[in-house]
Amino acid sequence: MMIAQTYFGFSRRMGACFILLSYFITSCERNAGREDLQDPNASLMVVEAMVDDTENVDLTSPINAMGSIGNSSQSSNRHDVNELANKSTFVEGDDFDAITSISNNWKKSVGEGSNELASGGGISRAATPMTPGFKYRLVLYKLVGSTQTYWRQKQLTSSTSTVTDTTQQIEVVRGDTYRWYAYSYNNATDIPVLANPGANPQINMGNNSDFLYANGTISIPATGAANTPLNINFLHQVGRLAVEIDARGMFADNITQLDVTLGGLPGASAPLTNGTFGLVSGQVTSTAPYTPSATLAVGNFQNVDAGFNDRKAIYFHSATPATLSNNLAVTLNNVTITMTDGTTTRAFTGLNRVFNLTVPSSLAAGRTHNAKIDLVESPLIVNNGLGTTPVRWARTNLYLHPSARNRYRFHATYAHTDMRSSYWPFRANTPTMFGVDGDPCTLVHPTSRPGDGLSVWRQATVADFNTLGVSPGVFGPTGPSQNVVYNPNGGLGYYEYPATGTGAPQYVSSNLRFNMNGFANAVNVVSGLISIEIGNRVGYGTEARIWTHDQFVAIPPIVSLGAYGFRAARVPASGLTAAYNSINPSLLEVLNLSLLGGGLLDSSFQNVRCVRR
Repeated sequence: MMIAQTYFGFSRRMGACFILLSYFITSCERNAGREDLQDPNASLMVVEAMVDDTENVDLTSPINAMGSIGNSSQSSNRHDVNELANKSTFVEGDDFDAITSISNNWKKSVGEGSNELASGGGISRAATPMTPGFKYRLVLYKLVGSTQTYWRQKQLTSSTSTVTDTTQQIEVVRGDTYRWYAYSYNNATDIPVLANPGANPQINMGNNSDFLYANGTISIPATGAANTPLNINFLHQVGRLAVEIDARGMFADNITQLDVTLGGLPGASAPLTNGTFGLVSGQVTSTAPYTPSATLAVGNFQNVDAGFNDRKAIYFHSATPATLSNNLAVTLNNVTITMTDGTTTRAFTGLNRVFNLTVPSSLAAGRTHNAKIDLVESPLIVNNGLGTTPVRWARTNLYLHPSARNRYRFHATYAHTDMRSSYWPFRANTPTMFGVDGDPCTLVHPTSRPGDGLSVWRQATVADFNTLGVSPGVFGPTGPSQNVVYNPNGGLGYYEYPATGTGAPQYVSSNLRFNMNGFANAVNVVSGLISIEIGNRVGYGTEARIWTHDQFVAIPPIVSLGAYGFRAARVPASGLTAAYNSINPSLLEVLNLSLLGGGLLDSSFQNVRCVRR
């Protein structure tokens, strides 16, 4: 019995302790998870977080626009000049040229900048759900009349789940009115407890953080549903600077390496700042400039367009309306690009190219500015010896890339090619259809240049080819073309002119080359065609045929009697006559109106070479 009594006595005491311990554990878990109020009128406020204009801001602007295939004239290709005027600069270099620009691509309208959100929500047209897992802190003040008294705070977590849990709710009291404040760093990092929630708590905005903020007033119904919804619409309280490298002007499919540093110009601070934020006042104070110190590699950047690696951007945040005027410098040390045409890789190392972005513009809260560097393939310059401005030639012929992106490109190598997409009708914007008054060179990216908004490239003219000289017959080449070099190249001949504008070894050669790719004629042209087939290439390997943009006696609005093209061929030796070069920069071809109608000009299909405007 003694043993039994001791056993049962022990079990009763242990059972009581276990029950008591379980109570305290359960109470602690409940308080930690739900922050229960010892109030019979306790209620839950269920929160949903939205962000007005999320991180993925569209960086598309007139200078970024992709070329598209069309039949209308693009000879001037004028865009919104006011958008580009005094905002961009053309910078020339031996390795590549560049267009630098600062533009504002923010999508909000004027008057949408208020931080106030009325009770119960109301989501702006640009608002999207906060990324699941991102943290924000909600601070409540009980409002009686115009007096607010700190009530409680809680870190909440964004979620898209339809099941509400404790990370999306905070307890309130029925019948009370609350003034609420919420802030976030727009990431998944835990937010420290606000230690001094007094009259106007000061919050560290973080270094290079996308600080979000919202506030409002909400009244909890005295009766009715158990839960009260609160929709928070966060607004960005920092300015955002996107530093972008765009290699489409060098016809890149991939940017595989970058080495970039960012800072202020000599004698000036960088335009980026951090600071503190008044929770109640909504004002930024105690600002200080900061400069990203580390060298930025390609892994620090992200694709501007999902799935494409030819545009890379990195984002920085500034806590105040800092100015970009005269104090932003981007140094490009190395860049490597690859192209699918010929599986080509071009590595530019040891550049130390400093791009000074000096256009006045402000980094205001809630706005994104795009500091953009468009890399543009450099031209070749042939010294014509005539004392006139030399022509700046594209290195290779124009072709239409098979992808839907950045379609108008120059070949990456000097290899001969008879690909269908490199033979164009006269004044056509596509290789597959006759033209009227087009210029496909104006559709090469970038399609606008600083100052006048005109295209960077245009199609070569008779006057441009004339600077290379002519060879009218047995007397051989004359004028500047006496320096022309003919190479039979194993049956795939070419002509080459000495030029400047090196960039070697990244480019195949520093000489201006015209491959003998011949020409072709249309076949089976019948009404209703949307794509014209062409026959066998005539003169492939023995004759260069390249359209100019010049017509012969055009009768407005659409009738043309002829078109000029460049022709270069090697006339073989015959009898006592040695072989000689036959170079004609203005070979005339008679044109007819196409049976397809629409004013289309029926012509042969030849190569196209572009020049700088």
